Amino acid sequence: CSAQSRQEKQREACNRYQSSSKGRHLHALRQRHYRQRKKEKVTHQGSPGLVPYDLLIVELKRVTTNQKPSFSTNN
Repeated sequence: CSAQSRQEKQREACNRYQSSSKGRHLHALRQRHYRQRKKEKVTHQGSPGLVPYDLLIVELKRVTTNQKPSFSTNN
């Protein structure tokens, strides 16, 4: 019960502080520094680049027939 009461009082004090001009200014300053630190730590993973020369494995089959090829012409 006392822990809950303390938590409420702490939250109220924080709200009062951030409602003041000085509190807003210092909070914005802390957030700016925090975001700057996070920006330096995080690297952009991004999408992997496309490989320009993908190898495709093609299986060639040799077909032999005894028939002569027939060509048709449409005249």
